[in-house]
Amino acid sequence: MRLAYQYPDSVLIGDAMIRIGRYFFEDKKYPLAIGVFKKFTERHPLHKLIEDVWFKLGLAYILNEEFDKAGEHFQVFVEKFPETKLKSAALYWAGDSFLKARNTLKAYQMFKRVVWDFPESKWAKWARGQLTAPVFENVE
Repeated sequence: MRLAYQYPDSVLIGDAMIRIGRYFFEDKKYPLAIGVFKKFTERHPLHKLIEDVWFKLGLAYILNEEFDKAGEHFQVFVEKFPETKLKSAALYWAGDSFLKARNTLKAYQMFKRVVWDFPESKWAKWARGQLTAPVFENVE
């Protein structure tokens, strides 16, 4: 924190923000982690760990039970980073978040994308399991 106050233009600020955000995340202080991760993504959009921080921000939303925000966040994540290795996980978590937010149609769409785009992944296996829920019987 001192680094950020004393040297606001330092190249180390981004790394320090990540460490602070992870500390709050691991300490289950999700609102604080969300705040730090959001500021990081705004201030350091070209940082080498931007994808990881974006993903972690989505998980923090879920753990803070902000399911609508989490679903939307993961949906934007997939659009913003189309070639990421985290795409199948992000689609799954978007579906799971939308389901918990009672947005059945969006949940169905995200789970179907995982199954179609990544059929061999563990995320597709879990999505298939979710798609058998009674809530999806009349969705198409």
